[in-house]
Amino acid sequence: MFYRLNDGFSLHSVGDSVVLVSIKQEKDGFNGVIKLNETAAFVAELLKQKCSYSDLQDALLQNYSVSSEEAGQALDYIISQFESVGAIDRIEE
Repeated sequence: MFYRLNDGFSLHSVGDSVVLVSIKQEKDGFNGVIKLNETAAFVAELLKQKCSYSDLQDALLQNYSVSSEEAGQALDYIISQFESVGAIDRIEE
């Protein structure tokens, strides 16, 4: 399973913040801006390219002082939040 940022969303830096912006107006979809914390912004940046779960988890482990379990929990939460607004696509291969 792979993930990628949905093309209906765009990542932007605004001052010291990073936001994920819905750029497609959909009647029943999410239309708005999401302010991301540092970890979510890091993951979103990676998701500009197709990534596997293990790629994302490895990147978190290399860039943050966390255990594998903590990285997995953070990643699960971020993915679920991104999926809830349609910000990422799952790619089966």
